[in-house]
Amino acid sequence: MPVTASPTLDKVQVLQRTPYRAAKADPGRRFHALYDKVYRRDVLERAWVQVRRNVGAPGIDNQTIAMVEEDYGVARLLDELAMDTDLKAETYRPLAGAGLGLAFMGAVRQANDIAAPSERAALLAAFYVVTYVGEGLPVIGAGFLAARVGLVTGVSVVLVAIVAVCIVALSIFSLTDRQ
Repeated sequence: MPVTASPTLDKVQVLQRTPYRAAKADPGRRFHALYDKVYRRDVLERAWVQVRRNVGAPGIDNQTIAMVEEDYGVARLLDELAMDTDLKAETYRPLAGAGLGLAFMGAVRQANDIAAPSERAALLAAFYVVTYVGEGLPVIGAGFLAARVGLVTGVSVVLVAIVAVCIVALSIFSLTDRQ
């Protein structure tokens, strides 16, 4: 039975419930034609309301909700998203590592706060090297592999590599502790 709009269900809720019910009825079902739903104006407006309600954090561009509302304009932003050619051509790929960048900025601030001014350069140099190797390379590797073998397989390969490196490091540290 198709879901239809009612006074209590708006078009976006109908859009959400239809694939939900189809997936419940057939757990093996795949949904290949959802791109065209993402850039619908009503869907974008609902997404903005949710972000606003959840007091969303700034994105990779560091723009806050207030900055968009006051300086750029919500209508302008949603219009641009609705006209996004990458979405319409189904070629859009989210920016990998955006959350990592925000965490990195916070960690740099913390490192600056705890270090004495004379030690900041050395601490930040070490921090950059350790962070890049420990976090950046796995993210880049997962993104690279995800584009070639799929997200789940790519992330799985990277996780196996991380576990292997951890086992080797643990073995080295346990050997040096015994000596």
